[in-house]
Amino acid sequence: MRLMYRLAIVLAGTLCAVAAMAIWFLVTGQFNATGVRILGSALVASLCTVAGLVGATVLDRPDRRRELGAITMVLAAAVAALALGAIWSLLSPTALWLRALGVSGALLLGCAHACVMLGRLRHSDGSVVRRLSQVSVAFGMLGALLVAGGFVFVARDVGAGFWRVLGVLAVLSTLTTLLAPIVRRLGHRLPEMHIA
Repeated sequence: MRLMYRLAIVLAGTLCAVAAMAIWFLVTGQFNATGVRILGSALVASLCTVAGLVGATVLDRPDRRRELGAITMVLAAAVAALALGAIWSLLSPTALWLRALGVSGALLLGCAHACVMLGRLRHSDGSVVRRLSQVSVAFGMLGALLVAGGFVFVARDVGAGFWRVLGVLAVLSTLTTLLAPIVRRLGHRLPEMHIA
């Protein structure tokens, strides 16, 4: 619990610092290339800090969720480093760096979603809620892997089939993500699902 308290303090401090920097720039700065880079850096820092904290929420679990949390935090750091390097032109804008950013960003979204869904599971949850959460994670991770694969293997045009499959996975993941807490609320009225 002490780790979560410290991480929450770090998150709050980072978000306040980033917000103060963005507000200071918006009030006093000009919208030139440097200003856009500052705002982009603030956005990247905020999003990656939140994603890292989502991973940290499952670090105290005694099961495989701990590893998922650690992977999420590593991916958040990698995305932040790659994005800040690209924003400030520290990395050459080659296809390799952009693909690495796309792959790590897609995987970060999938892992963060999995941390949220699996981290909310309770001992009192019935099998329907557990299955919905697992299916939601599966659809989310398939979508993340599809996008990551697109960055790795496709040169330019992915085609309409790619977008259709990705759209179907996104809809199914969103549906099961939203159904899980609804079913949790209705839990005592639903029969247990037994899988042979």
